[in-house]
Amino acid sequence: MKKLLLFFFLIFITLSVNAHWLLLNEDDEVSIYIETNSIKRTDNVVTYWKLFDYSVEQSFNNINYFSSKEKYETNCNTEEGASLLISFTSAKMGKGKSVYSYKAEQKNFMPSIPDTIGYTIYKFVCKRK
Repeated sequence: MKKLLLFFFLIFITLSVNAHWLLLNEDDEVSIYIETNSIKRTDNVVTYWKLFDYSVEQSFNNINYFSSKEKYETNCNTEEGASLLISFTSAKMGKGKSVYSYKAEQKNFMPSIPDTIGYTIYKFVCKRK
């Protein structure tokens, strides 16, 4: 467990130091960013980090947070994506302490549905070379 926590800590420290967050969507409740330096493409599969920054504190299973960072994988051929890992943080823009982290044991691919923010993200990351 300590090794897993250290792993997440090192990933998020590295990501925070070199992060270039590009705002993709914003409304009254949440701003959604993509970390452009994290976009990696192998054939038709793209992995990247996205950040959800909430205007008010959120709650999940009695855990309070202001933002979440998620490593995501998108298949540009099938228009599907899967969450690889996610961390909820106590402050805005992924700052503060990680209050909960989760790593997917298996990829659960979901379709990118047109006219949603997920589809907007899919189009953005799949167009990048």
